[in-house]
This record gives sequence, C-alpha cells and structure tokens, in this order.
Amino acid sequence: MAALHAQGQSPRAISRNGVDSTSGSLVLMDAALTQVTRALTYNAGGFIAEAAQIATHAPGPHFTLAPASALARMVRLMAEDTGHRAVHLLHQADFIAAKLMVRRGWSDDNNTLKTSYDPETGRWPDWFADLGLASALLPQVAAAGAPL
Repeated sequence: MAALHAQGQSPRAISRNGVDSTSGSLVLMDAALTQVTRALTYNAGGFIAEAAQIATHAPGPHFTLAPASALARMVRLMAEDTGHRAVHLLHQADFIAAKLMVRRGWSDDNNTLKTSYDPETGRWPDWFADLGLASALLPQVAAAGAPL
C-alpha cells in the first residue's frame, strides 16, 4: 500500500486486477476451496495409462494424447478423488482468482485450452462424457481478460 501511496495512487481506486500463471498446473478443490487432491504442475508427466484412456475417445491426432498433457493430469486427479469430494477443477490462475473473488468455478479460454476446451465453439468436447470426466467439475469459461 505504501508503494501505491508513494505513486499518488489509492488502493481504494483499484477496481480490477488480472491473474496470470502457468495454465497446465491443476488441482481439485472442494466448495470451500480446500484441496482434495495433490496439485500436479505443468511439467508433471508419466501419465501413460491416462493418455491411453484418452486415446480411446479423443478424435484422431489430438494434443491431449501425450502422457504429459494437462488432460492426462486431469484424468489422474479425478481418479485420486476417491471420496468424490471435489467440486472444482482449478488451473493455478483459477485458484488465485477464486480466492480473490466470491465467484468460483470460472476459468478463461486461454487456461482451458490445455484441457481441451474449444474457444471457437465455446464448448468442452462431447467425448468427455465417454471418458468418464465429471462435467460438474469443469469450470465455466470466459474470454481471457473478461471481467468476472
């Protein structure tokens, strides 16, 4: 706050802020934003079984087929939630934004690209249901930079 005041700015004048981070890092949280699973960082890999599972449903050559894909990490995290306590799948920026605002369960089309969201159609893939992914965990998606 002192730095803002030194620049002639008031913290009360701040009406918006932006959150940015590594979009491939994921975690499952409950409604109170308590961690339900471990977090898997953007560089976590080795999810060979999950990639094979995705390959049975994803169309043709797809970027999510790699054992280090964000979608493979998402499939692993959902399997780790054995108590089915998760309410939110959050990318790193989504977690920070959720802590800053009352609205939860939101992401942007830039972060969700790595987990297969299609910004052209504004939809998650239809084949997610066949993969057994809990659609209720998926965030609602806004355009990057849109006020939430």
